[in-house]
Amino acid sequence: MSSSETGSTVTLVVLRPSGVGSALTSIPLALAAEKSFSINREAGSIATDAKGDTSVTNTPGRQNVTCSVECLYVHSDTAQQRLITLMKTNAQVSLEIHRDSTAFQSATGTITSLNIVHADLEAATFSAEFDVDGDFA
Repeated sequence: MSSSETGSTVTLVVLRPSGVGSALTSIPLALAAEKSFSINREAGSIATDAKGDTSVTNTPGRQNVTCSVECLYVHSDTAQQRLITLMKTNAQVSLEIHRDSTAFQSATGTITSLNIVHADLEAATFSAEFDVDGDFA
């Protein structure tokens, strides 16, 4: 996130897969507040040096984008079961980043980890990991 977002409310919204139908796509399955998610971008480097070169030269490799959510709010038992089914079937979800309730970036991704903790005498907590197809745009 850029520094221009300081002072705004940023949330991550997990939506049903985009192929399900436009009416269903707009219904969130889960939400994460700005301090409980991170977007991670990694790009390896590819050595392009040849035998006899005195130093290593590199070129950027492919970029991999993931999203980690520490505290995911899942609004219903139905949404929880839908998330579990989407993960089991390796189906994609739509991810949107909202600033002050308006979507400004979106991506599709696959749920790679979904952790549900049922602590004694406390509300259940959720965390998740997503592999993003491409990047947020």
